[in-house]
Amino acid sequence: MLSEKKISNKMIWVSIDETTDIDGRFIANVNVGTLEEHRSGEIFLLNSDELDKSNHSTICKLFDKSMNILWPGGIHHDNVLLFLSDAAPYMVKAGEVLKSFYSKMIHVTCAVHGLHRVAEEVRGQFSTVDKIISCVKIIFRKAPSRLLLFKTEAPNIRLPPEPINSHPLGKLD
Repeated sequence: MLSEKKISNKMIWVSIDETTDIDGRFIANVNVGTLEEHRSGEIFLLNSDELDKSNHSTICKLFDKSMNILWPGGIHHDNVLLFLSDAAPYMVKAGEVLKSFYSKMIHVTCAVHGLHRVAEEVRGQFSTVDKIISCVKIIFRKAPSRLLLFKTEAPNIRLPPEPINSHPLGKLD
């Protein structure tokens, strides 16, 4: 459980990620973690809130509201050193606006989101290839016996790699 005592005067990072729930509401989660010199810091879910819409203004308000939850006696602006978000244009703009209040903060966007968008565009341009790849994945994923047969019949051909989880806070889906 998060308490002001666990964070107190430590340097922190903040991450905001949003999703749309089953009812179509915009839900944003704010995670914070301590930055430690010789070990991994602690990570906490600080706030989860419904947004009216997703834009730089609502993200900035959520960030500030969350810092007030963390430090109700007064925000420690100089203790916020890192802001992690996706690379959506409104998140980039929110990072720029927040830097004027959190002068030591660096905003880092996750490059994986950008690569994912590029991959989705490529998939859209080559729908036949996408269907073939999907079918092959289904054939092998659903039947381990087929994997064994493939390895026996074609021992010098490697199987395609499994998807990797590269998001700093866990799976994206």
